[in-house]
Amino acid sequence: MPDSRPYRTTGVVPTLGMRGSGTFTANEMPDSWRHGILRLDLAGDAPLTGITSHLKNTRDKAHFHWFTKTLADIGADLSGSGVYTTPALSAAYSGSAAVDGDVVYARITKDDSYNVRVGHIVSLRDTAAVGDPYNQAQDTVGKVVDVQRSSDATSFIAVRLSENDNGLVDSDRFVIIGNSNADGGPRPAAISRNASERGNYQQLWRTSFGLTGTEIREKDGRLGDTYAELKLDALRDHAIEIETSLIFGVKGIDTAENGQVERTTGGIIEFIKNYASSNVVDYSRSTDYTADTWATGGEDWLNDMMELSFKYGSDKERMVFCGGSTLTAINKIASAGSTYTMTGGEAKYGIKVKTLECVHGQWHFIQHPLFSHEETMQKAALVMRPKDIEFRYLLDTKHMKDDTYMKGGGEGIDGKREEFMTQGGLAIHFPETFMWLTNFGVDNILSS
Repeated sequence: MPDSRPYRTTGVVPTLGMRGSGTFTANEMPDSWRHGILRLDLAGDAPLTGITSHLKNTRDKAHFHWFTKTLADIGADLSGSGVYTTPALSAAYSGSAAVDGDVVYARITKDDSYNVRVGHIVSLRDTAAVGDPYNQAQDTVGKVVDVQRSSDATSFIAVRLSENDNGLVDSDRFVIIGNSNADGGPRPAAISRNASERGNYQQLWRTSFGLTGTEIREKDGRLGDTYAELKLDALRDHAIEIETSLIFGVKGIDTAENGQVERTTGGIIEFIKNYASSNVVDYSRSTDYTADTWATGGEDWLNDMMELSFKYGSDKERMVFCGGSTLTAINKIASAGSTYTMTGGEAKYGIKVKTLECVHGQWHFIQHPLFSHEETMQKAALVMRPKDIEFRYLLDTKHMKDDTYMKGGGEGIDGKREEFMTQGGLAIHFPETFMWLTNFGVDNILSS
């Protein structure tokens, strides 16, 4: 019998753009210390830092740049009164007298005018008032015969109608639905779209550990387990500090106390806020769910968020870091009458996931301990498309040894001091595929 549940959970293991087998044999050595973070049972503390070693890694400058292009919009909102009867835009169209062959003038912004050209076929549409469903019967199709690009107040497309008026008076949007050209005609005007330039800084992370001269002398120089434990603790601390920066960091540059440059890298959340602000959503303050409790509105909201997360990108998998309360909130939806449940699975690289599947795609939940331990993060979720993450570095995680003790030189300390050092940052190629969601399980606080 087919599964009729709106959601189902699976044990499918996501690859999500991560390269390599992701498994380790007993004698295999990781390619780098950052690669080894997952091997050393640190996936629970710093999964993102470990995962970056399995994604694209590129050596680059301390201030690095990249260019991205997203799928171009095929439509845009009309401005002013929408449709006019003259190119001067002085008389708004009224009534329903326009017929096949008439020319009307749709006012648009100057920026939007560069996405449309003479020869495009467009549909003039009424997107309807809030609460009213879109009515496709009111679409009126025509061909663009002129484009005026001057200012936001005077830019328009002249549209020769291909059918009688179906509802032009209410039109507030145009959508490009193709182009039409005459036999033997000249080449149409070209439309070019510039890529968006984005950039970030590489941050320098340093985490030290050491032994005093007394400890070394008491052990006659045989440090053994003490040294190994300190080293592992330092690597864990180093990984967590990188982890928090890559998620929460804010891009910046300053002059340090020693007069040298100090850079901080922009994290994933900052990129979402700057370049995909509509993907930052707080259920408790969402105007689409005013006064709804989590039990009554949470499932619909989750549906909306999953659909939005798959708007860009042909693949249908996302990785989700979340707090424990987020998973609890989803289970509460089930207890309130939903028909889906979540079951656990085991992902590659030793990361445990819970997979939630709906018609739009799959979300693979990873309960991130840093989210669960911090009260303000327990009800949050960071939705990611790992293949859009690239780690740029000048110095991959390296163990900086201290072989100077009792050999002269060094820092002049009575002991041994070593450190882990990393210099790098993330390039987020398409922040539109990421989401920052908060207040799972919290009733909406807005009043109707």
